[in-house]
Amino acid sequence: MAAVLASRTVLVRAATLAAALAAVLLALPALAACSGGEDDAAPRRTTSSSPSASVTPPEEVLRGLAEKGVSALFTGTYRLDSIDPKQADATVTIYRLDTSYRVDVKRKGATSILMTTKDGLVSCQVQASRRTCLLVGDSAKPPPKLFDPGLQRLFTTDLTALAGGQGLTVTPAGILSATGSIESATCYRVTGTGVDPGEYCLTEAGILRRAQFPSGMLELTALAGAPAASAFTPPTKPTPLPS
Repeated sequence: MAAVLASRTVLVRAATLAAALAAVLLALPALAACSGGEDDAAPRRTTSSSPSASVTPPEEVLRGLAEKGVSALFTGTYRLDSIDPKQADATVTIYRLDTSYRVDVKRKGATSILMTTKDGLVSCQVQASRRTCLLVGDSAKPPPKLFDPGLQRLFTTDLTALAGGQGLTVTPAGILSATGSIESATCYRVTGTGVDPGEYCLTEAGILRRAQFPSGMLELTALAGAPAASAFTPPTKPTPLPS
C-alpha cells in the first residue's frame, strides 16, 4: 500500500508540473515564410567588380553568428511577451555552460525550471518554500512533451540548425541598435529544416538578443558571463518518474 501511495504522489506531482509547464509553453508556429557598356578608348577597370559580388549572402552571415552562439557561455535574462491574452508575460533566465543548459520561467510568483544535470534532465516547480523536482529524461535527448517549455530549443537545437545552414530560407530583417551594455544585433527571418520558423536577432558574439514569432517575443534585457556549475544543481532532490 505504501508503494502505491508513493507512486500516486509522484504521478500527482508530475501532473502538477506538466500543467505549470504547459502554462509557460512558448508556441512556435510557422511564419508565412548589370553592368553598362564602357568606351573602348577609356582605361578598363580592374580593381572593381559587380556590387553583388562583395556582398555575403545572409544565410552565410547568420551561420557564422550562430556558430559562435553554439559555443557561447553566458547567463541571459529575457522578457517574454505573449500575444495571447490568456498567457501572462514572464521573465526568462537562460544559463549556458558547455553542453549544459537551464531555463527558468518566472510568472506570477512561481518559477518553472528545466535543466540538464549529471543524472539527466530535471524539471522543477518552485513557489515560495515549496519545491518539487522530477527526473524526466536523458539530458542528451529532447524533454518529454509534458515537460517541454519549448524555450530551450532557441538556444540548443534551433541554434545548431542555424549554424548548420542546411535547408534554410534566410531573409534579412534589419538591425537592433545597441542598448546600454547590450550589443547591437542583426535580424533574420528564417524558415526551413530543423528550426522553429520566426525572426532571430543575434549579436556579433552569437548571443540571441531577440526571437519573435506570431505567438510572442523573447527579448534580452540583461547579459552576464558564464554561470557557475552550481547553477545546474536542482533546488531539491529530483524524484524519478514512475515506470
